[in-house]
This record gives sequence, C-alpha cells and structure tokens, in this order.
Amino acid sequence: MFSLERVQKARFGTMARIGHCGVRGPKTDAYRAFVTGWSTPDDRSVPGSLSVHVLGRQDFDVIQIMTLTSWASLCATRDLACKQVDVTGFYPESEDLLLELNQREQHRRIAGNAP
Repeated sequence: MFSLERVQKARFGTMARIGHCGVRGPKTDAYRAFVTGWSTPDDRSVPGSLSVHVLGRQDFDVIQIMTLTSWASLCATRDLACKQVDVTGFYPESEDLLLELNQREQHRRIAGNAP
C-alpha cells in the first residue's frame, strides 16, 4: 500500500525543525512558563514528534529563544504546522510576550545521531 509518509521518510529521513523568537527581559519568566507548561507538551503530543529542545541566549535585555524539535519525517511536521511546514505557528496567548516573531521555520535533515 502506498504511504506518503513512508516515501517522505525514505527521501528525507529524520528531520529537525528550527524556530526562533525574541523575548524582552521582564517577560522572560512568563514566556518560559508558557513554553514549559503549554507549547512543549503540545509539540510532544503530535504523532511523529521525537524531541523538543528550547534554547536561550541572553542578548543584553533580550532573550533569543530557539526551539529545536526533531521529527520522524518531514510529513510529520505538517501535523504541527497545519500543512504549511515552513510557516511558524504562534499561540495567541504567547504573542504579547514576544518581542520579535520569525515567520518562517527552518528544516534540516538529521545526518547523524549518537546515543
């Protein structure tokens, strides 16, 4: 039986999805609480989600946040992204916390993995 996901997985393999946003200092704690309490568990609940990592870097009074997720296939990211894999989805609850919104996600094939 034909399976688009099987074809995508064979063609692209395991995928990484990379997103970016900025949060101003006073809103950092609220955004971290939102990420750990809502968006990370939501990402993990999507079929095909393998891992979620939230990285932060201090740039003066702005925290640069990078979200790195891994997926069983490129096709699996469509369930998270509502079928548009390169468009960033923001929760309405988080938009007032964010300083900058990067509208595009990046995808990379995971070339290797170590235990």
